[in-house]
Amino acid sequence: MTDASFICSRFECPDNYSTDDFEASNFFETPNFVFDSVKLEDADFRDAYLCIVRFTNTDLAYADFKNIHLSDVSFVGSNLIYENYDGVSLVASEATLANSNMSDTNFDSRYLDYINDWKNLLNVVLPNDTWSNIYQRNSVQNGDVETS
Repeated sequence: MTDASFICSRFECPDNYSTDDFEASNFFETPNFVFDSVKLEDADFRDAYLCIVRFTNTDLAYADFKNIHLSDVSFVGSNLIYENYDGVSLVASEATLANSNMSDTNFDSRYLDYINDWKNLLNVVLPNDTWSNIYQRNSVQNGDVETS
């Protein structure tokens, strides 16, 4: 599915969904939408809305996430290099980045710090090629990982 277009797509949350009821362990068991082992290189997600979506072992290199809204989205074992995240809106407490490569993306380092505060930033190569260690508490400062 190289060059797939998801422009203005809405991957909706169920009507009865509440962030108050969110539990990370439950999220991994019951996502609404799953992209598992899919090649979505150069995919266009501009202006899309993603809620309760899981990307597992998915190649999203060069994907465009400009002006996207992410809520309860996880990227696990995914290739996220050279992506565009200009204007992204993110519910950081409900985002997970694990075992993924974000080299050379323009993901806002403030969001990385927020995700890390919720202990959902695990074993990730960050946009500036520093690495978040899965075994230690990490501090993300200006896009750099520092162990605390």
